[in-house]
Amino acid sequence: MKRQNRDRTVLVVDDNRDSRYLLRAMVEAQGHRVIEAGDGLKALELARQEHPFLILMDLYLPIMDGLEATRRLKKDPTLSDIPVVAITGLWGPEEALRAGCADYISKPVDSDALDQVLRALAIA
Repeated sequence: MKRQNRDRTVLVVDDNRDSRYLLRAMVEAQGHRVIEAGDGLKALELARQEHPFLILMDLYLPIMDGLEATRRLKKDPTLSDIPVVAITGLWGPEEALRAGCADYISKPVDSDALDQVLRALAIA
């Protein structure tokens, strides 16, 4: 499935409910629809069902970490076009970029940093 500019769905993946809430608020303030997952496996399921325009992926997750989820997304030809932005305070950007992430934002997420990433990916 090809990404369409009119589809502004963003998948927010974080095991911390408060972090998901804050990311949701920041992304929705930009006019995007948000769907959420609390682990890497659920993120893969939602990505297949919804084909979001962007995935904001925490890397330290239960069941399947964000690095493995990103690797699997990038190996799937139907999902590989979805940009994944790593959101974490534990791993450095090198691991995230090697796994296939398009960019990296450190926690705690600053709204200006998120806005900059959204603009760079041309979805803001």
